[in-house]
Amino acid sequence: MAKMWICPRCHKEWDDLSARRNMKLCECGAKLVEKKDEKYVLVFDGFEIEIDTFPFKIGRSYQRLNEYVSREHCEIFKNDGEIYIKDLDSTNGTFINGEKIDTAALKPGMKVKLANIEGVFEKK
Repeated sequence: MAKMWICPRCHKEWDDLSARRNMKLCECGAKLVEKKDEKYVLVFDGFEIEIDTFPFKIGRSYQRLNEYVSREHCEIFKNDGEIYIKDLDSTNGTFINGEKIDTAALKPGMKVKLANIEGVFEKK
C-alpha cells in the first residue's frame, strides 16, 4: 500500500507520488506529514474533531468553532510515542481536566476545554 501524506494546516491529503513531486510541501506552504492509521477524536456536545495526523492544530482557522476559541488555539502533537496538547497563546486558554495548561500529556478519557467549549479526548 502506497504512503499517504496530509497537511497539518489545511488537512489536504496527498498520495506518495504527488507529495514527492511537490517536495513534501502542501500548496498552502506547510510541510506534509505521513498519514497514519491511528486516529483520535475530540468529542464535544454536538460535534467532533477527528485527529488523524500529528501535529494537529485546532482553532477557528482550521475548524468551525465559536468566537471564544482563538484562530490558532492549540496543537496536539506526539513526542516519544506520547501525545501532548500545547496551548498556542490562546486568548481564553486550554484546560485539561479543569486545569489551565501550557503543555500537558493527553490520554484518552481526559476532558479538554478550549475557551468555553468542553469535550473528551478519545481513541477512535
